[in-house]
Amino acid sequence: MRRTLALAILTSLVSFANATVKILDLRVTDSSGRNVEMKVGEQYYLCADILVLNQTRPYSFTYSTPDRNKATPRITFGVRSNGTYHVVWGTFVPLYDGAQSISVSCTSASSIFSKSFTPTPSNSAIESFNSKTLSASWGASVTLDRTTKQIAAWLPVPIDSSNQTVLSSAWPGGAQQLSNESGDPAEIVSVANSRSLSVQATSSVLASGVRISAAQLSSVPMSSISRDEFRSWLSAETRAQSSNAQIVNFAKTATRGMTSSTSVYDAAKAIYQSILSRSTYTKRNSAPDALYALQNRKGECGDLSALFVASCRAVGIPARAVTGFATGTSQWHVWAEFNVPGYGWVSVDPAYAVTLQPKATTPLYFGVIPEMNNRIAMSVGFSHSVGGFSTDFLQTPQVYWTSGSRMKSGQLISQLVVSANQP
Repeated sequence: MRRTLALAILTSLVSFANATVKILDLRVTDSSGRNVEMKVGEQYYLCADILVLNQTRPYSFTYSTPDRNKATPRITFGVRSNGTYHVVWGTFVPLYDGAQSISVSCTSASSIFSKSFTPTPSNSAIESFNSKTLSASWGASVTLDRTTKQIAAWLPVPIDSSNQTVLSSAWPGGAQQLSNESGDPAEIVSVANSRSLSVQATSSVLASGVRISAAQLSSVPMSSISRDEFRSWLSAETRAQSSNAQIVNFAKTATRGMTSSTSVYDAAKAIYQSILSRSTYTKRNSAPDALYALQNRKGECGDLSALFVASCRAVGIPARAVTGFATGTSQWHVWAEFNVPGYGWVSVDPAYAVTLQPKATTPLYFGVIPEMNNRIAMSVGFSHSVGGFSTDFLQTPQVYWTSGSRMKSGQLISQLVVSANQP
């Protein structure tokens, strides 16, 4: 055994004459360097096994995963008799169901060490995990320049979904609960003969991260989609112009060669990666616009999600936007969903993905969004109509008043905090 080890070290010294470090292996571990199973959507650490070929000195390592490239702080190794060390970095999360190519390099090593890992997918086609209880408050305050016949505030209401359960809600006195064309609830607060209105609502939800099994979702062909069943999520909206010729052409190009036997999952993924590969994230503080994102190759969360929704609908895939907000104060966000018949709505987040991997070689945040347990979903779809009120984008509270009076001042109030973690 000693002779074999000595021969291996001698061979390494000859092969790496100009190197002072050789990377022997890369492993998925816990924070202590113990081997663990890599699971879709769950945190892990990387451990590199290092052979140091000369004396102590500082070393700088760089690791590359599907969602990041980063250098570590310079590390000085102590002296060991066999020259072998373990370096642990973390944390990391597999953000899609598929092989993860990971590389580690060192300024003092002669080559890059690469290894592919395949995380264990979800047990279900679509699975919720790591649930949290979230508390939220939001509302609106407006003052007009003179008294008007009626001021009304439309408050979006948290919704029950595959990864969110509404636990409790409290609404302002006099609130009228109505349902829109999709059956989602809405609260309308109205005052007469006044020049001001101030309302606030609170809610508590159980929110969960989401992850998928791509193999299960890939079993459903495009031919299984019923246009009658999903009519509401196949039609054009003001913010998701799925019948626009430019968007139709983009969607058909992204799915070129695909047929009715192609899986819904694969077609949606092709559209998603096409959007990511041509887009950059840009904050513009404007309502979502799919056509803007397409023509300008950029946009914020609402624009990129709108383009995904419109493009999916253009080729017959049911899709919809989801508006809500994340932990913090006024952290409003928009993401998207597409439907795989028989399994349900698959969550995607192009805004999160586009900042991590510009070339979009892997579909990050496509069905795997661990951070969903830090969000409250408030409404689905862009266009809404209820109780005589309408809007093409219901994210923050909407305020309406009779004609003949200008808004003098208005303020939207939103806050979301994590109140407890579920075991």
